[in-house]
Amino acid sequence: MSKPLNDINEPGFKSPDGYFENFEEALLARIKTEELKRSVDDHGHRLPEDYFSSFEDRVMDKLTPAQTKVIPLFNRKKLYYVSGIAAAIIILVAVFVNRGETADGTLNYETVENYIIEQDVSAYEIASLLTEEEIDAIGLEIISDEMTDETLEDYLLNNIELEEIIEQ
Repeated sequence: MSKPLNDINEPGFKSPDGYFENFEEALLARIKTEELKRSVDDHGHRLPEDYFSSFEDRVMDKLTPAQTKVIPLFNRKKLYYVSGIAAAIIILVAVFVNRGETADGTLNYETVENYIIEQDVSAYEIASLLTEEEIDAIGLEIISDEMTDETLEDYLLNNIELEEIIEQ
């Protein structure tokens, strides 16, 4: 509980040590500074006229970046060198790769013959690609060739097996 008011022996307020001894000097110093402030009309800080009206324009001029020089990633001179080298390589490859074709764009007989041998193309497949006139011309050409006994014997030995003949 709280103490009754009659029993309080201490005032409850404390002042710092030496407060009242220096109080008069501090009060006079403060009054003197207030008087000096009132006596001075010009405090030394002035703004130029229209400072805030042109302030935004000046700030924006300083913030706008100046045009900088753009350095390209690819130098044109180097691009010309590289494209020239690439063109030379393409020409060299085109010259050496297309050796199988003749100058007029037709295939030579060796290439066609090698393809037919390697791919096991049958006579029926070849005949299906030819017209009747071409087949007749080939037939006449074969008939006109003289068949000797030696040629016939070579054909039979190379193409017909004896087991097939015996089975028939």
